[in-house]
Amino acid sequence: MFKLRSLGFLCAFLWFLACGGGGAGPRIAEDGRIYVRNSTDVAFNVRCVTEDLREVESVVEPGEVKDVSQEVLKAGTKVTVTLTSQKAVGYGGDPTGRIQPSVEVELTVNGNMTVWIKSIGFGSAGAIEYEVIGGP
Repeated sequence: MFKLRSLGFLCAFLWFLACGGGGAGPRIAEDGRIYVRNSTDVAFNVRCVTEDLREVESVVEPGEVKDVSQEVLKAGTKVTVTLTSQKAVGYGGDPTGRIQPSVEVELTVNGNMTVWIKSIGFGSAGAIEYEVIGGP
């Protein structure tokens, strides 16, 4: 029984060594799309601008995931995604008392990437909390 278990561990160790134990070098960037996932109860206007100034505008409704690039982008393409809340909030420093929270997200395409809008704070600054998922 002991010899059989030792033989199993030896085989597993040799298999690990034969496989190299890691990656085969640096990863190569991949083409991909840019998605926006809206987990809030507010719709967002989204503008996706690539480094060659191609611009796509979309509306991402609450609970929706949308391809905001609308095409496969080449690996390494620089993209600016602007998220603007469709709901204005009151803010003491704004003479109209209304402001639409907005944020710009800078990305470099490496496979499919998602900008996940997690929450929006309708406090004094109207901060948009987001996370970029995917890519490197």
